[in-house]
Amino acid sequence: MNLKNQNGYALLNVVLIFTIVTIFGISLIGMTLSSQKFTAYSESYTENLAIAEMKMDESMIRLETKLNQFNNEMNLNQISGEVLKSELEANIKSLNLSSEDIKFEPKNIRTNTSSDNRFSEMVTIKVQIGESDRYLTKTVTITSAADIFRFSTVTEGKLTFNGAASIMGDVFADNGIYLSKYAKFIKGDIYMPLSDYPVIEGNITVKKATSLGMKFFEGKEPIWHPVNDIATLQTYLTNKPTMKDRSVQFNQFNISTIVNDKKKEYNKDIRNINHATEDSYLNSSRIINQSTKFYNLLYLDKSLEVKGNLFLENGLIMTSKGRLKVSGNVYIKENRNWRNYLSGTISMNNEENFIYIDGDATITDLTVNSHLYSQGNVDIKQNLNMNGTIFVFGESTIENLSNQSGGTAVILSKGNLTVANNNLYEKNARQIDAFLYSDQDLEIYGVGSNIKINGGIYGKNITLNATKGETYPTTGYSSYNPNLNTSNFNSIGGLYIEKNQHNPNLPSRLQIEFKPELIQNPPVGLPTVDKLQITEIDQKIE
Repeated sequence: MNLKNQNGYALLNVVLIFTIVTIFGISLIGMTLSSQKFTAYSESYTENLAIAEMKMDESMIRLETKLNQFNNEMNLNQISGEVLKSELEANIKSLNLSSEDIKFEPKNIRTNTSSDNRFSEMVTIKVQIGESDRYLTKTVTITSAADIFRFSTVTEGKLTFNGAASIMGDVFADNGIYLSKYAKFIKGDIYMPLSDYPVIEGNITVKKATSLGMKFFEGKEPIWHPVNDIATLQTYLTNKPTMKDRSVQFNQFNISTIVNDKKKEYNKDIRNINHATEDSYLNSSRIINQSTKFYNLLYLDKSLEVKGNLFLENGLIMTSKGRLKVSGNVYIKENRNWRNYLSGTISMNNEENFIYIDGDATITDLTVNSHLYSQGNVDIKQNLNMNGTIFVFGESTIENLSNQSGGTAVILSKGNLTVANNNLYEKNARQIDAFLYSDQDLEIYGVGSNIKINGGIYGKNITLNATKGETYPTTGYSSYNPNLNTSNFNSIGGLYIEKNQHNPNLPSRLQIEFKPELIQNPPVGLPTVDKLQITEIDQKIE
């Protein structure tokens, strides 16, 4: 009896094992078939995506060709904004007639006027991926802004990286890129602490090369060695940037002419003055109901309103308490003994009015809603809340800049432009919305400074100096970090610089990120050209 029961159990076990093996085998076959189907789907999707990307490239060529034809047929200075908008959109929509799986969708952002040539049109290009319900989508902007504003960093000369600056956006260097893992700062003497190579997240264009065809160089200023191939370059630029062949038209606006034109307006308007005063200080707020001239240096810490043009024939010192409201232009002459000083608030009633300074000026903690033109040098410090552009005939310096109260700082300098001593020894970067332009050399420091520029930079030659992580003065560091462990820092030139500069998690103390809004909705005073330009904003799968 027990033997029979054992035989029954044995048979049951065999049946159970057979059933499990059968189920497992069927499941394995199902998984294999599913895997094959998934692999086939993945391969098909990859192929369709590659085809969609090719179609997108072709679509961009078609759009650029159409825009070139449009530019040849239209004169932006001779047609109204509404006509420009309707004609451009009609041309773009005509591209939809030749393909069913590619769509061009224009949308106007800004229409130009007789007094404001800023025009901006956003175009969305959608390419269907195979027969799926997914699309490869690219956004571009067609604008009247000069093509240099399509990049985060542009130079018609050399682009030199001393240390670990971080660039997010496209880079154009007409005459070579120089890479060094040594930063640079000046504190009495010039110091070059060991840091890291820069990071460039974007397309790179280098047009000209040496006689041997070299476009990239590595070393330590002033000694540089050519980088022979892309593989070697990628050992310095670890994020493997993309090389792209593009062109930029330089010298699209003449700062000298722009500033001198305002001087001509001064010479014309000064002839029509019927009211003048020798006051150099206002004991109380004052309203003057006509254009007026101040013969003496004016010290302004009160409120002054002028209903007309204001002529300050011996200069202006305006404190943070000063308030100036003008319904015409403000003309400020140079003082032999005192540098013009602008602080406080200046408001202009009409957008076509401006401030002209016939000499040097210091701008500190200033709120102003107009353009400013200077025949001399300009120093810009601390907070700048500006809805306009600063044009400088001479040289420019920017120190401890902040525009957190609003606006994009657009500074165009004919002479050298230096950005230094901004947000010194702070752990977190200060965000600055700015576009910085120089017809000569542009140099920016991010060793003691810690800034992130949201916008773009341009210079005949550009030098970017930066370390990563934290930096403190060796004397007085406790006011910035009372618990500082100095064993984690190297000491050089009176600074503590954080060790392990090769750590990829340490943020750069000089970051520059392209700001699409600079193209999509250009700030007041951003120079424009008489031809429309295309700028790629982004591309994604939806």
